Formats: sequence, C-alpha cells, structure tokens
Amino acid sequence: MKIDLHLHTTYSDGVYSPEDVVKLSRDNGLDVISLTDHDTAGAYQELGEKETNGLRIIRGVEITANYDGSEMHILGYFKGGLSGQLQDFLNNTQAERISRIKEGLTNLRKHNINLSYDELNEFNKGESVGRNHLANLLVARGYAASVKESFGLYLKDELNNIPRLLTPVKEVIEIIHQNGGVAVWAHPPRKVFEKFLPGFVECGLDGIEAFNYRKTTAFAHYYAEIAQKHNLLISAGSDWHGFEGEIFPDKVFYQEEITDKFISLFG
Repeated sequence: MKIDLHLHTTYSDGVYSPEDVVKLSRDNGLDVISLTDHDTAGAYQELGEKETNGLRIIRGVEITANYDGSEMHILGYFKGGLSGQLQDFLNNTQAERISRIKEGLTNLRKHNINLSYDELNEFNKGESVGRNHLANLLVARGYAASVKESFGLYLKDELNNIPRLLTPVKEVIEIIHQNGGVAVWAHPPRKVFEKFLPGFVECGLDGIEAFNYRKTTAFAHYYAEIAQKHNLLISAGSDWHGFEGEIFPDKVFYQEEITDKFISLFG
C-alpha cells in the first residue's frame, strides 16, 4: 500500500489544486492520501463528492500552534466530516494569519522592503496566507534570489519579522479531539524533538509523523522508535507543496506494519 498523509493544495501554500493533487496521487499509484492544508479545510469543500477512482482520502488539516515560543504544526485527521465548531476555529486562525502577515509587512519596511498586502494576495490562490506566499513575493520583487534565500534573509523564526501564531499546542490538540480527530505532530524538528515531546504527550498528542519525505531513513526509524516508547501512533507524509523542482513523492518511505495501525483508525 502506498500512502501520503501530508499533501498541500492551493488552499494554503501548495501549487496544485485539490483536484490536480488527487489526479497526481492516483496517476502515481498512491492508495491513501490526506490533503492537509495550513489552517483550512477548503480543499474538501471543493472536491465535494467527486469520484476519486479508488483513491482513498482521509480528511485532514495542518494547524499552526505555539509551544514554548516556537511555531509547531499539528496535523488533525478526521474519520467523518469537519464540524462547524472546527471550521469556526480555523476561520479565527485565518484571521490571525492575516493579522500577523500584515504586521510582518510593517516589520519588513524597517529593512527598506516596501510591499503591500494587496501585492501579496497576487501569490495567494486560496484561503490561507502564509510565509511561503511572502517568500515568493520577495523573489518576484527582487529582494531575494530564491524562496530559500527569502527565508534565510527575512522570514526565518529567529529574525522575528513575522509574529508567531499564539494558539497553544494543548488548545489545538483539544479542538482536534473535540471533533473526533487524531492529533499528530507534523515533521517534528530534530533540535527540539526530545525536549518538547514529553510536554506534547501531556497535552494529549496521539501520534508522530515519523516517516517524512525529507527525513533520512535513520531519523525516520529513530522517530518511530521514540514514538512507540510513548505508545504513540505513527504516520507517514511528504509535506509536498509542488514548488518548482519539487518532484511528486510517489512513494513515501514507511513500514506498513507500523503505519497500518494508524490507517485502520479511519475505517
């Protein structure tokens, strides 16, 4: 079975529409996927009941959270539909995203970078505006040679140009649970993984995205081993956005005997 439980669309900062991502997944032989856009589930509203020709889709969303002053991402996966309560929460998060990006644009003016929110919206095709959109705008206006350079020069967390979202990890996990979902820590950063994990577990974390397209096999096994010691579920996803030169991950490395337990939760 070929799975990818972490894919992005144009509803956040992905390049391809939900329908295109489904087609790419099917054409590349995937069996199970999840569209996990940042703080929005709009992709599922667009897809509706469209035929997926046997491709199984688990509903998901990647929610931005704050832990100990650091931005972390929690994946929520849901067996049924997404409730009005969850949608209200996501709408509030979207409003906060807009507010922090506007504050970030103000901060960048201190570095003689004059960009408007209207300009930024040229690069935002969906519902969720974020730093990747701003990175592309910086490249388009000649302030950086690449998206990577945009982050290095202006957008990485350490520079504090873009304020962090303030929703605590505990609150994000609680809202996922209140809506019958499973909460998974997305691509845990290596430098804080062991330090933060006990606190995440206390907050009710259900699982770890141990197998990620960008991790080495050794790190993936290490994450899986630690997750099992804490009786956590283990998922696998690429975090694919479809950026220029980013090949569609037709097979995310993982072990079926480990991830099957996670997949089985969704029927």
